Amino acid sequence: MNKAIAIANNDTVFLSWVYDEKIANCLGFAVYRTDSVGQRTPLPAWVGFKGGSSPNWVHKDTSVWPVQKFNWRDFTAKRGETYTYDIVPMTGTPDKLQPDISKRLTTDHVTLTPKRGSFSVYFTNGILATQALTHIVSQGKSGGPNPTILHNRIDQPGDPLRVMLAGQVLEGMTMLLDRAANEGGDCYAALYELDDTELLQRLVQAKGYLHLILGNTGVDDTENKPARQTLHSAGVEITDRMVGKNHIAHNKFCLYVDGAGKPRAVLTGSTNWTSTGVCTQSNNAVVVESDDLAAAYFDYWKRLKADNGAQRQPLRKADMTPDRRRGNNGLVFAQHDTDLKARPQSANAARHEGRFRRDGAGEARDHIPCLPAGIAQHRGVRCGLREREARPPDLRSRNRPERERRLQNAPNSP
Repeated sequence: MNKAIAIANNDTVFLSWVYDEKIANCLGFAVYRTDSVGQRTPLPAWVGFKGGSSPNWVHKDTSVWPVQKFNWRDFTAKRGETYTYDIVPMTGTPDKLQPDISKRLTTDHVTLTPKRGSFSVYFTNGILATQALTHIVSQGKSGGPNPTILHNRIDQPGDPLRVMLAGQVLEGMTMLLDRAANEGGDCYAALYELDDTELLQRLVQAKGYLHLILGNTGVDDTENKPARQTLHSAGVEITDRMVGKNHIAHNKFCLYVDGAGKPRAVLTGSTNWTSTGVCTQSNNAVVVESDDLAAAYFDYWKRLKADNGAQRQPLRKADMTPDRRRGNNGLVFAQHDTDLKARPQSANAARHEGRFRRDGAGEARDHIPCLPAGIAQHRGVRCGLREREARPPDLRSRNRPERERRLQNAPNSP
């Protein structure tokens, strides 16, 4: 059956189509977008036919440079808008294309929104290896985007490049903090990495309703130390969770408790609170409106605070005991060993529950707790998506003194 479909998240529309039979003399497909008021626009393309070139990265539309495959992404769609898409085969020769209207396919309506029932899902746009980025940031010695220029821009709140790469993920990451500020209540968070200037400022502004557990990224705490000092100086309630060298405090969650003391919602996802996590990696932020799930996270947060980085047996046992209360259907919190061989039974239990992640060679990470399997299956959301932890080495170390200066000079009062 000839068919075209459109699937949208909050920022991008993915298109795919199929034909039962080969189309004679077809060189590709023009893709047209129609918005809610009926305005029809051909989508842009930056790649033409073999032998052509676009040295200045000037686009043409897909009726001139047709899509030469059976899927396409619309990166120019507007958030909140509803569209349909037409797929039109283009036949003939590269210099004399003709649309085959008789074989046009049209998708159903699709809306760009983070909302999926009780879920709000946000994604970053930050993938370093994109051709578009090479035309925005000048070339470095390696031939890729200059890492010094790139880092200085993604670390600056409001910089257009930062805004483009972060997408809407910052809104998702601060959603529950904003709710507590506007509606009352408190936020309880546990974070692994924290060096993003804008996010640090938002945490400082949350003084009075934020209760933060901040882990260390190494024994010397080099990466988090400037942010940690800023938060302490600002009077933010912070628990320093300093785990030993064989453990990793890989949490990235924040839960909202309303003014009556009832847990209501949870922020989870793969995004570290760093400029590279927000801008240069493919990450997500997921906010779940669920009293039951929020209550389970609140219990976990309390266990982390009570343990204070010691990794005592009560914490480890409770984390690996599936939480089936409140209809959570097997919520498991991964243990924190970086040596899998030391805890094979725990690793097997976590795998059995479908909540265990491996990042790198033989390394287990203390990921944020994943969504209950029943909720995930019901809503069609995949959990535990691997975060691309590997970062360009120069982005981790370059200009660290400048980054520390910015973090230490962040506003220390709301």
